[in-house]
Amino acid sequence: MCTTETCSLLRRCESAPSVPPADEDWPACEVQDGFLSGCGIPQSCVALEATEVWDDCIFDNSHCGEMVPNSFCEVRCRAPYVGDPTFARCPTFNIIPNQPVDWSPPVCILDCPMPDVIPEGYELVRAGDPGVEILDEWRCAPGYVGQAVSRCIFDNETECGVGQVLSGCLKLEPCVLPSMAHCSLNFSECLELGPGESCMVTCKASYAGFIRPPMEHEEEDEDENLSNFSNLSNDSNRSFVTNVSNTTMPWPLEPSLLPSDGVMGSCPAGNTIAGREFDMIELICVFEDCIDPEPVPEPFVKVQVSNSSEDSWQCADGFAGNATATCVMREDCVGRSSCVAFDRKEPIA
Repeated sequence: MCTTETCSLLRRCESAPSVPPADEDWPACEVQDGFLSGCGIPQSCVALEATEVWDDCIFDNSHCGEMVPNSFCEVRCRAPYVGDPTFARCPTFNIIPNQPVDWSPPVCILDCPMPDVIPEGYELVRAGDPGVEILDEWRCAPGYVGQAVSRCIFDNETECGVGQVLSGCLKLEPCVLPSMAHCSLNFSECLELGPGESCMVTCKASYAGFIRPPMEHEEEDEDENLSNFSNLSNDSNRSFVTNVSNTTMPWPLEPSLLPSDGVMGSCPAGNTIAGREFDMIELICVFEDCIDPEPVPEPFVKVQVSNSSEDSWQCADGFAGNATATCVMREDCVGRSSCVAFDRKEPIA
């Protein structure tokens, strides 16, 4: 049996009450009106740009217009990103305002673009085994050493700007002559000494070369008559060059010196330090004798003295006088004889 209180709670009545309708116990129930749902004004979905994961620099929705109900479009990766595209869709009977688009973002991987201009010292080569994917690889160009490293750098000055930056390759540099070398040393073979190359350093004409024998513990030379010139090279290796003339050190030399035709100068392999001085051991050049002038002046001639191994200067045929040779030291430390004829007369007819 349905009562008024029961009807107010359950909002329904029995279909066949057990009492007549005229009875006072007949429930005073009213049947609710029915209603319809599911119909409304079609609504467009919210644009992809409004979604939380959207990134204008990575995703490309240029193929998507307004996302009206029952529409779909392709979402691609924006260069320089690469990846498979996905699809975005607005439900067919969408009547819900601000309904998000149904989509899954594509997996986009950054493919860093090539530099507009390849910097000096780098080259791009093809690397990989036959039958497998071949990749581009940066290497140091000839004349450079190191390990080429490529990095992608985002440009803060331009929107979505990204560029490839290369580093790690250094230019090979030739070595230069020792700055404190004495002018009696001959470096004619060492003017252009590249990395890993060597040359012979000798004494100039008029000088004899000597070296010190290697010793485990070299004592400091306190002889004030020696002029030692030391050079500290860029990588802290020392090279020594020394000149001794017979005006400062009497002959013979100290017994420890060994005659030498020259010493080797070397530039370290892989040298990348500009202005680095090449390495060489100490070479002592001792002045011996003047060299003859070139060409020999016309009034003079050199002849061998009788019963002697030495030569002497005389006036040539047709000239008279007393020929005297004087040693003149030039700015390049080469001593040359200068002949002067005293009481010179006109050529004899």
